[in-house]
Amino acid sequence: MEFTNHREGDIVWTDEVQLIRQNGNWKIDDVRYGLKNAARPNLKKGLSDFLAPEPIVNES
Repeated sequence: MEFTNHREGDIVWTDEVQLIRQNGNWKIDDVRYGLKNAARPNLKKGLSDFLAPEPIVNES
């Protein structure tokens, strides 16, 4: 899938959508980001990091 950001000087990149078939239906399994400076390499990693519990900080 190709994207263009016209606000930042026409930056163009391509993301790869990975599909899996479950029970006869196609579903998105992951999206691998094609932008070289993306904060995360793919959607699964981004969601995993976002949903990870905050580490407990012992202040004593």
